[in-house]
Amino acid sequence: MISVFLIPSAATRSILTATSSSLLSPVLLHPCVKPHVHIRCKGYNRYFNFGNVAELIVRELKYTRSVVLTVLHKLDANACVISMLGELAALGAALCWTVSAALYKVALSDAKPVSANISRCISTTVFFVACLGATGRLQYLAALRVDSLLLAGLSGAIGLCVGDTLYMLSLKLIGVSRAVPVTCTYPLFTLLFATLFFSEQITLFVLLGAVLIIAGIWLISQERGKSSGLARNVLFKGILVAFVTAVVWAVSIAFMDEALALSELAVLDAAVVVNTVRLLATTFSLLAISPFFDRQFGFLKLKRRTWVILALGGIVALGLGWVLLAVSLLDIPASYAVPISSVSPLFATLFGAFLLKERVTARIFVGSVFIVLGTSVLFVV
Repeated sequence: MISVFLIPSAATRSILTATSSSLLSPVLLHPCVKPHVHIRCKGYNRYFNFGNVAELIVRELKYTRSVVLTVLHKLDANACVISMLGELAALGAALCWTVSAALYKVALSDAKPVSANISRCISTTVFFVACLGATGRLQYLAALRVDSLLLAGLSGAIGLCVGDTLYMLSLKLIGVSRAVPVTCTYPLFTLLFATLFFSEQITLFVLLGAVLIIAGIWLISQERGKSSGLARNVLFKGILVAFVTAVVWAVSIAFMDEALALSELAVLDAAVVVNTVRLLATTFSLLAISPFFDRQFGFLKLKRRTWVILALGGIVALGLGWVLLAVSLLDIPASYAVPISSVSPLFATLFGAFLLKERVTARIFVGSVFIVLGTSVLFVV
């Protein structure tokens, strides 16, 4: 509520008293009338002593206009932040995947890749199932169609079991700053598979993106032994394993996309449930092959600290990272979300250099930039 008090000066009070209501406005506008005006409302309390009410009205209208413009400017700024939710979520996903890579690298100093992946998947699966139970969504696992269930399980067995084990091996061999950029080339293979199996056309942008990605990989792999701090054969093996990881991830993502498309759940619920199925399938697959690839059951002998680091990395990457990507895809087109989320090679270069103290050369940095640019160009429509 706004209260306006017109308080005439002593010299003009008699004039106002003698003036009828019909003549009040002309008298108030007369230059001889110099009222004191007190305008009060919530958060607004001003006291004036103007010589003319008309002048008062004009000034107050100008002040009100400035207040309204200020409020609209703030609302527009807030709307701008809200409208960038998709972009910020995609950027957050890229950051999550980089943080998880750094955590894996730290844990791999005390664990073999297979043992580390088993530990990570067990911990992350327990976390996901607990979250579904806590939010009353556990029954959604049974609500998935059989074909969606099978595709999600196959996606997990391929991508998280085989692909992530290879990913951890590449991290152990060549570090975060080299492995992450190469593995982040999987969108290129995703598009190539879509062209081969779903008859999608190869555009000029796809070709340009492929050239940039290949150039980036070549730059990273062409380091000299002394500058890289790695033996030549170790560097080559690590790059090759990271490259194969990207191919395996592309196959896994193709199956996951199909599982999501066949799901009849809401988009965000489907993303969480399908990811949980992928983790369950991966955990059972890894436990089944552990007698052959982790013969001494090394995952059971890991230190508590290593378990915690691997669990945290899994939750950040497979939980928060994928949820943020799903939010991004709900808010903006995939042609924007995927390139933004693919900037993790640049984050990885910074993490490797400043946090993990890896030797990052100009070739690695430029190669990472080429890979990010190439991945972005792939999704130009």
